[in-house]
Amino acid sequence: MNRNNTIMWAVCLLLVLGCNSAENTEKNTEEQSRAETAGTSQTIELVDLDGNSIDLSQYKGKKIFLNFWATWCGPCIKEMPSIERAQRVLNQEDYVFLLASDEALKRIQSFATKKEMALNFVQLKTPLSNLKIHSLPVTFIMNSEGDILKRIEDAREWDELENLELLKSL
Repeated sequence: MNRNNTIMWAVCLLLVLGCNSAENTEKNTEEQSRAETAGTSQTIELVDLDGNSIDLSQYKGKKIFLNFWATWCGPCIKEMPSIERAQRVLNQEDYVFLLASDEALKRIQSFATKKEMALNFVQLKTPLSNLKIHSLPVTFIMNSEGDILKRIEDAREWDELENLELLKSL
């Protein structure tokens, strides 16, 4: 290989690496922007299983664990027992646990009755797309002022030590 070819390959390699770096920067910026766009609890409309509006500001002074799920979502249902256990462990940590689905209220009520879990199921009135949620499950962790501190995508075992420590630290 002559010197010109070597230089040309080196330039191409640098261009490719530079594009990947820009791609990763764009992805990180997009994730940060998505969390910021979700904003605060003021942008989220919920109702309880009786159809009564829930004002998240009523929980001011408490941290909020808000999990978005659906009755058809296998990973959502699979993580629910660990959410229930985490809720028990964090009972003294001033946390409110809410599990929000955008499905019909009767469907959520039926699910809650069949599953018999000690979880606070609610209906989401805000379109998921407004919250930049395009797959489930997603969990928002809010501070005592209602600001979204953490957005966690995908299912977790919420009662694992690492996740409990994360929740305690926020």
